[in-house]
Amino acid sequence: YQRKLLSNQLVNIENAARSWGAKHMDKLPTSYDTSVVRNLDSIQEGEEYGILVITLQTLQDEGLIDSKIKNPVNKKEISPTTEIYITNLNNEYQYEVRYEMT
Repeated sequence: YQRKLLSNQLVNIENAARSWGAKHMDKLPTSYDTSVVRNLDSIQEGEEYGILVITLQTLQDEGLIDSKIKNPVNKKEISPTTEIYITNLNNEYQYEVRYEMT
């Protein structure tokens, strides 16, 4: 049951990332080259990249998700540095929360 709750938390983070992407279309990856990965703070104007990495903190700062999210399995806070990868797959965006379900 606790793992199901954690899975729901991660889906909530992913949905918040999708909302972030809808608000920041200009930052989403434009290239299909997934070997080019950029963090939000390292994007250069006009640069092509296939994967954008944002953090839970980014979503929290914009009020898209609660500031403190707990892992119901271990009762610890999910780190604000948890990464969300946004990948351009033929102009459809895939969102992946990189979190170890421990």
